[in-house]
Amino acid sequence: MATPPVFSAGAVLTAAQMNAVGLWLVKTDTITSGATKEITDAFTSDFVNYRVVISKCASAAQANMFFRFGTVTTGYFGTYYYDKFDGTNTGTVRKNNGGELQIAISDNVSGTGISFDVYQPQATSDQKSISGTSYSGGFSGWFGGTLNSSTARTSFTLGVAGSTFTSCNVYVYGYRP
Repeated sequence: MATPPVFSAGAVLTAAQMNAVGLWLVKTDTITSGATKEITDAFTSDFVNYRVVISKCASAAQANMFFRFGTVTTGYFGTYYYDKFDGTNTGTVRKNNGGELQIAISDNVSGTGISFDVYQPQATSDQKSISGTSYSGGFSGWFGGTLNSSTARTSFTLGVAGSTFTSCNVYVYGYRP
């Protein structure tokens, strides 16, 4: 049999071969309205770390897009740096015990793409963290941040400040250790 990720029709897969798969799709969701949406059952005890991929995301108007662990609205520390491709707008958003972590500047064209890693959301240690990149409306963004909380989280919330979602595809993958 071929070595994964090349699979042959009719071949038997062993547990060792399946355990060698690096990323495993855990959850998909779609957002079509509202200013926030909780993505439930995204983090399980099966994985320690996760990759979240957001594609074809749009909001009714250009807005700051944010992330929260579960529905927690305090205790976030982090930075979002953004740069417009034409050089007309560059800046930094910092959170010091803030209500969320900024991850993008969304726009009304479904071109927002975001990819980030989520570290230890199920841990009962004090820190759950994210770091990643985004692109939308001519803005590239780089972000990282943490929530100081010893409570394990199974969900996360995405939101747009001062606007509403019109479309958004969300994919959550668990990392194999």
